[in-house]
Amino acid sequence: MEPKLKIVFSRSTKAPGSLNTRTKGEDKKLCLKIKRTRKEPRGFSEEQFVLRLPPYYADSLRLFLRDNPDKAPPIEIVFSDARKAAAVFNGAPLVGVLVDLPCIVETMRTQDRELYHKVADVSRMLVLYEDRPEARREIAEMERQAYKWPDGLSLPARNIFNFFNSPNSFKLERAYEEALRLVKADKKAAIIEYGVFKKKEEKEMDEELIDAEMDMLLD
Repeated sequence: MEPKLKIVFSRSTKAPGSLNTRTKGEDKKLCLKIKRTRKEPRGFSEEQFVLRLPPYYADSLRLFLRDNPDKAPPIEIVFSDARKAAAVFNGAPLVGVLVDLPCIVETMRTQDRELYHKVADVSRMLVLYEDRPEARREIAEMERQAYKWPDGLSLPARNIFNFFNSPNSFKLERAYEEALRLVKADKKAAIIEYGVFKKKEEKEMDEELIDAEMDMLLD
């Protein structure tokens, strides 16, 4: 089996590297340590997410993994809560946020590159930024958006939510109010008459209306 990256969850009172995010009275942070591993126990389960880095750091991590297949990558991540994180990459501080993807990505594992086994459904992405004021604003904006990432993982899926017809809350509210008004009016009515039409009868009625309109136009 080829070596892979494994994220180990542990409780830590101090962030990795030079980051110390713990203050007096604050709960312990969730520390993620990334290491190389070749063996897995039977019946293991994987929890995965997409890791997105700034371009420079992404290229550095990619080269490191290619040139050092048996070494742990120089990155450590600490979550201050369920969504916000801090990280250190080669001594450089980063800040990040865990967002929900608009898709689910299946990940596979293989030993012989012929038979593949599904090991996880990935629906979240950890986005890391350089620790700058604009990055803090980006994270705050994602918090206002309920941590929903607007794009898919491929270029055609950019702004994917624009391709879906989201319900108009104003129209739904008006329709609900109109339905309530009709129900109240029915309760006040002295006589209520209603009819049940089959689909075939509705089609015949539509055809009759069309014929009547055509006759009016011809006249």
